[in-house]
Amino acid sequence: MRATANRGRGNRERGVTLVEVLITMVVTAIGLMGFAALHTVSMKSNRIAFHRSYATMVAHDIVECTRANRIAARGGSYNRNIGDGGPTSLTSIADQDLHNWLDGLSTNLPQGDGSISVSNGTIAVAVQWLEGTLDDNNVTPFYMTFTTESSLR
Repeated sequence: MRATANRGRGNRERGVTLVEVLITMVVTAIGLMGFAALHTVSMKSNRIAFHRSYATMVAHDIVECTRANRIAARGGSYNRNIGDGGPTSLTSIADQDLHNWLDGLSTNLPQGDGSISVSNGTIAVAVQWLEGTLDDNNVTPFYMTFTTESSLR
């Protein structure tokens, strides 16, 4: 009798019920969805950080180009506004610098463009690009602008 009583109790405690399996699957699914959402936010933040870092780098790069070519910079060869076209000819160093700078902006930043203003020994550079945020699953684009000012000396 003893063997029969133990065997009956053991059958009730053995195995996993379907409810336990379903609960485990739901908890795992919720965890995976949270991980996917975190990954999406991380990718977006990484893209925004790249755009800002690149804008900073190219703004300081064109400042160094104008410092290396001070005579042309003081003569207005580097001055341009956002929306102006690029240089029509690449005969001067300033035109080549502007062409390379604008090419880098348009290639690496969404709708990237920039302005340069040299006056009274001061250079002001602005880099603009299109950025977007996710609000309620709708993309709301807006323009970001990085500006810097430096001495031409």
